[in-house]
Amino acid sequence: GQAATVIAAMTVISYISDLGLSNTLIRFLPTSQDADAEINTALVLTTALAMVIATCYLLIAPTLVPNIRFLRENPLTAAGFVLLNGCAAANLLTDSVFIANRRSQYNFLVDGVMQGVVKLGCLGVFVGIASYGIFLSNGIGAAVAVAASLVFMVWRVGYHPRLKVQLAVFTRTLYFSLTNYAGSVFQLLPLLFMPIIVVNGEGPRHAAYFFIAFNLANLTYAVSFAMGASLFAEGSQGKADIPGLARRAVKLLAPVTIGIALLLAVAAHWILKIYGTEYARNATSALIVLLAALPIVALNNIGQILLKLRSRLIMMIVVNLSSFVGILGMAALWSSKGLSWIAFAWLLGNLIAALMAWAGWLVPPRAGPRHRMSSRHRRRARRRRQEDKRTLAPIHAQGGQPL
Repeated sequence: GQAATVIAAMTVISYISDLGLSNTLIRFLPTSQDADAEINTALVLTTALAMVIATCYLLIAPTLVPNIRFLRENPLTAAGFVLLNGCAAANLLTDSVFIANRRSQYNFLVDGVMQGVVKLGCLGVFVGIASYGIFLSNGIGAAVAVAASLVFMVWRVGYHPRLKVQLAVFTRTLYFSLTNYAGSVFQLLPLLFMPIIVVNGEGPRHAAYFFIAFNLANLTYAVSFAMGASLFAEGSQGKADIPGLARRAVKLLAPVTIGIALLLAVAAHWILKIYGTEYARNATSALIVLLAALPIVALNNIGQILLKLRSRLIMMIVVNLSSFVGILGMAALWSSKGLSWIAFAWLLGNLIAALMAWAGWLVPPRAGPRHRMSSRHRRRARRRRQEDKRTLAPIHAQGGQPL
């Protein structure tokens, strides 16, 4: 439970430090004239900001949440927390480079295979140092994934790494980056605060139960996130048929997400028994609710991608702010009722966001006011047309055919 709280914090820090640059790379990298400069600038800014935010978290959070004071036991554990947060943020950004270049198979190889193997291998080595060992295994997996991603980017994408920031590259897409950033922050803050609500309200044991249930559900959410990333990448490729892509995404996701949710909900108790009887007893109902949220999370994700493609970025911020307030408000209100009620707060918050996002997408663009010519300009335009006719009349007569 203690490790779960810290790992959730690292996930949120990596997204907060992203500055919206992951979405910016997917949106603009396919048509960029200087891809290396954009990637280098994004990587340096994101990694540095993640380490700064991790340092601030290290100074503040353990004071507010006594269960994670192990992060400040000695300078070595503190430094490891800061550095590994930088690696996690960089790994998030390299994923976007592969998506933008239509080479998502390397994300599967790096994140799905290599990072997973390293995490499990390190866990066997570091489990003896308890909560920090679990976090360390997770962070080392991210560090290895970053190193592997950079190798593949140089080899397969033609990337030339430089520790250089070009502010002109960043400011060129500043509005798009920062509005995406604001939306992402409100979308991800519930992941930071929900474990804290559980830890403070129910204790670290229940935080562990909720962490396992949420991460099992999050595996299924990856289906919609992958589809959303593909939709965003394809919709950014020149003159794409965005409504057609949206219809195809929904037709693919609807049966897949509903089928997965039903299948795993039936087997939820037995799946949790792999972790132990206590997990099956305390987290089954929460896992079922989180699985029921899968189709709603998918609709929310696709709806927000469509808002980005239509450049309705302020609407996207409003959607995520409403979801954030709803999820945390309901979770705090229902925290004493059990984990399933906190999971239900997650479901309802995503439902609110999905309805608002699709409503924002389906509303047609507002037509601009028609320009009305003054009478003076109309007379001038009429005289110009008459002069053109007089000038072209001899040419028409000479050629025998109208021009």
